[in-house]
Amino acid sequence: MFLFLILLFLIILSFWNFIWKRRNLPPGPTPLPIFGNAFAMDRLIYEQFQIWAKEFGPVYTIWMGEVPIVMVTDYELIRDLFVKEGDIYAGRHFLVDLFQEFRGLFVIIFRYFWKEI
Repeated sequence: MFLFLILLFLIILSFWNFIWKRRNLPPGPTPLPIFGNAFAMDRLIYEQFQIWAKEFGPVYTIWMGEVPIVMVTDYELIRDLFVKEGDIYAGRHFLVDLFQEFRGLFVIIFRYFWKEI
């Protein structure tokens, strides 16, 4: 019984933590705890990103595991964010370009290297 209560407490705590992380992020597809949106990507990833952009708008959040990723799909907004407000984002973590074979998929690049794109 005690083991069951500890397990139940840990499950509730993990769900609460997961919900708490989502509170200030843009809307997006509902993620699963631990897995994020991995199981929602049942087609080619760039097609799924396009579907979500139509459904949630030009800025939405996806989850890779328990890590949130804010996707920006509007060219003008991307330019404003990284050119006009670029100093805000300098020095943040970057995503490795795992999708090099997909043309047109923009991936955040560390510091000022994105200007070479």
